[in-house]
Formats: sequence, C-alpha cells, structure tokens
Amino acid sequence: MKLRVLTALSVISVVTSPVFAQPKPLALCIVHTKLQTEPPYEPAAGPYATGVYEQLAARRLQDGASLDITVLAATAQQDILPEVHRLQCSYVVQLWHNPRLGDILYFSLWNSATRKVIAQGASPIRLLLSQDPPPPGPQPVERDPCADLAQQIMKKLNKLP
Repeated sequence: MKLRVLTALSVISVVTSPVFAQPKPLALCIVHTKLQTEPPYEPAAGPYATGVYEQLAARRLQDGASLDITVLAATAQQDILPEVHRLQCSYVVQLWHNPRLGDILYFSLWNSATRKVIAQGASPIRLLLSQDPPPPGPQPVERDPCADLAQQIMKKLNKLP
C-alpha cells in the first residue's frame, strides 16, 4: 500500500513539475497593411502575410513555446488595432509593400498592449536583374522575402522576456 502511494506521489510530482510544464503559446497576429484605395488581395490576407505565416507556423521559440498565429485579412492601418484586441494577440507582425519605394517588403513587430515597436526589418522581394548577360562567376541567389522576414522575426521573438 505504501509503495502505491509513494509511486502515485512521485508520478504526480513529475507531471506537475515546472521542468515538464509546457510554455504558454505566444499569440501572434500577422497583417498586411494596405491603402484603402487598393483592390482586395487574393488571398484576402495577401500573398506576403500568407508566406510569412507559412514560414512561422511550424517553428517554436527557443523556450519551446509554440506560436499561436492568426492571419488577418489585409486591411487599412486604422482597422488593425481593434481587430488585434478582439483576437487577443499579444504581438503583431505588420507587413507593407510600397512599389514606389522599390520592391522591398517591410515589417514591424509590435506589442499590441503597449503599441511599442520591438523590431523592424525589410527584405527585397526579388532581385532586379538587367537584360545584359550575367557576368562570369557565381550568380546571386534569389531569396524568399517571407523566409528572410520570418528569420528576423524569430530572432526578435526569442529575445522577448
């Protein structure tokens, strides 16, 4: 009888030990900011928000926490905060692209409660190659801007307290 009680107590202590506790998932919203005059995106979230989601979805933070990601439909700046609060996202990855400023995809990562920007970054959407034949030697590799941004975002998320 004593052995059963001791065994049960040891199992309970192992199961409830903080060492074995799973870290709480981090609630993250991804949204592509667009001008109100822009037509709807296909998919509604926009290709870059969808691409960043696909890059982040399977990743975990260094402490083992998963990312609980919600991708919002692309929207105008003033409509983002109410939706983020409704969905209770702790952090927001806000994407934007302005072709007049070049083919660059920008992001900011901010805390939804304080609205404080934690990180900002950018990645070229594509390499603009001239029509001339390439010079001899190794050629630049076209990078996936969503993968670049996801790497930058994960680096900052892992530094959160």
